Amino acid sequence: MEGINFQRIEKEFDSRFEIAKRYYTIIFGLNNIHITKSELNLIAFSAINDTLTVSNIKQLFCKEFEVPPGSIYNMI
Repeated sequence: MEGINFQRIEKEFDSRFEIAKRYYTIIFGLNNIHITKSELNLIAFSAINDTLTVSNIKQLFCKEFEVPPGSIYNMI
């Protein structure tokens, strides 16, 4: 039986949001799922905030990413 080699990549990120974005970029890429930049931002943002069902979280996303509220509902 051959040994297994592991490779560790050490990278520092500025925020939990950047980590979530990188994680979902890898997951979607491996599964050949194509999403827009706004959809990726929405998924990563909801991951670090645990939800998007609370209206103030939606408002915060809209303000931070300059996205109209109607666009969130279309992306969901």
